[in-house]
Amino acid sequence: MRSGKVKESVLIRSILRQLHKKSPYGSPAPGEDAGSFLPDGMEAGRHGLCTTRTVEGRVLAPERLVFGLVNAMTAAGGTVTAVTITILMPPEMEEKELKGLIRRLDELCGLEGISISAGHTAVSPYVKDLILTGTALGSREEDHVPGKLRPGLDLVAAGPAAMEGTSMIAATRGEALTTRCPASFVQEAADLFKQGDLGFLREVLSSEDVVKAHDLSEGGIFGGLWEMAAADKVGLDIDLRQIPVRQHSIEVCEYFDLNPYQLRSCGSMLIACEKGDSLVSTLSSMGVQAAVIGFTTGDNARLIRYDSQVRYLEPPKMDEYYRLPD
Repeated sequence: MRSGKVKESVLIRSILRQLHKKSPYGSPAPGEDAGSFLPDGMEAGRHGLCTTRTVEGRVLAPERLVFGLVNAMTAAGGTVTAVTITILMPPEMEEKELKGLIRRLDELCGLEGISISAGHTAVSPYVKDLILTGTALGSREEDHVPGKLRPGLDLVAAGPAAMEGTSMIAATRGEALTTRCPASFVQEAADLFKQGDLGFLREVLSSEDVVKAHDLSEGGIFGGLWEMAAADKVGLDIDLRQIPVRQHSIEVCEYFDLNPYQLRSCGSMLIACEKGDSLVSTLSSMGVQAAVIGFTTGDNARLIRYDSQVRYLEPPKMDEYYRLPD
């Protein structure tokens, strides 16, 4: 199978169809950012949420894990209370690096008010680089359960596309990029993901105008658009020119011949709502680069427009990050 996320068809056929016990709220389901459950003793009007994420490689690993967990839970309408973390290290990794990794994970979780409640740490001869897996546990109010998409909703992109992938590439391929861009510009690109935590959007997403949100990750904004639409069987009409993307991402992707719209995009979120312009204004006042990028439709066509050209959105492909030359 290809690298990265499994194909949607594989997810449905070989994973979800093999799971026969679902929660009272339907989890697990395609397109879900966090699964729901009902633990004993949960206060009335709330239910539990859980989500998991795996990151590979040392580059920005703590940020990618913690931001990814927080953003997924935020998109699902909940908050994280605790996380468990599994660390698999290659034999050459030293204790000093492990200690620095734990300190950074603890720092990031502390800023979110999250406790690291359990975990597992091992050196494995079967891994070539660091692998972190985090599972977040939390809850949400029952009236914050995301709704279903329907025709006529505005689609807002909150946060520029490709921040995560851009930062990772700039951090590891900075020397090559300085042949095209000033060193200060490359450093700014490497720092983009410092803005990747979207937990502060919880209150905005609880607005009655917001129907559903989706946290972006592998596959970029194109992958997220497909996942969001396919989960609720709606169409899309998207204006490519309106998708927020930083010039840093454009330069980095042009240098390595990558598509920024298919590059991992943790730190950005898709939001379906009634009043897109009003939401964009609110997000802008909070310092979030945002734009109405299109709307949902009543058919299965998922259109991407660029000036007079129209193309059809395709199912998520392998993330562009995996196409980087060695």
